[in-house]
Amino acid sequence: MVVVGGAVGYLLGLPLFGQAGPDSAALSGQLFGLLVPFGSAVAAVYFWIRLRERRSFRTVGFQTSPKNALVGACVGFAMFVLVVLITVTTGQMRFEVWGNGHLVNSALIGGVLLAFVGFAVQGSAEEILCRGFVLQALYRKWGLLAAVIVQSLLFVAMHLTNPSGVKPLAVLNLFLFGLFTAAWALYEGGLWGVCAMHAVWNWTQGNVFGVLVSGTEVRTSLLHTRPAEGSNDLLTGGGFGLEASLVTSAVLIVGTAVVIMLRQRRTVE
Repeated sequence: MVVVGGAVGYLLGLPLFGQAGPDSAALSGQLFGLLVPFGSAVAAVYFWIRLRERRSFRTVGFQTSPKNALVGACVGFAMFVLVVLITVTTGQMRFEVWGNGHLVNSALIGGVLLAFVGFAVQGSAEEILCRGFVLQALYRKWGLLAAVIVQSLLFVAMHLTNPSGVKPLAVLNLFLFGLFTAAWALYEGGLWGVCAMHAVWNWTQGNVFGVLVSGTEVRTSLLHTRPAEGSNDLLTGGGFGLEASLVTSAVLIVGTAVVIMLRQRRTVE
């Protein structure tokens, strides 16, 4: 992987390696860590549905229009930008300058764009598993409410082995994220929107703003955002990142309420 990744980086001029400390993720490591395990997960679900259940993979949640992905991408970007803006304007977070070797140039921009591929696979895999496969299976057995709650708990459990440790507020936000995306998937009647939203949310967090992603520093990022001096960990997430922030909690709660209202309005109409 190192040889192949280095060759690709040389040919494309992308910063696949370098500036990677013990708690950071160089682009090569980021891509490998996202594409291999999550790509394998998608393949496993695909073969189970096709060979065991003998149905089309589209039935897991891709019968709707792919155009919904554009809406999801815009919402994912806007939601995390809102979290950053609130914490920065209130003095809780600040934009810091990278080292002298970190310049915003075509190579860096190319690396940031390439990083999206990894998050697209990772975000889609988690949505296919939780909001697609599991939500459908549990809905048929236990009903809608139980299915939504259990798939959210599963989503939390999938993140409990994070090497940086998971804070209680991070657990809450993971659960809220599961509720939000489940509500959206039910509103859309498919997964295109939530797959794009999830991917862009993670990518904006790590590769655009350079926020700690579950305690891990992503070095291939346009900006570098960290808690300001004297800030409150409840608002910044401390060493875990903004996913453990009360601001994120509020944004997810409001987002879920909006989607539920939109779904109810559609039902009434």
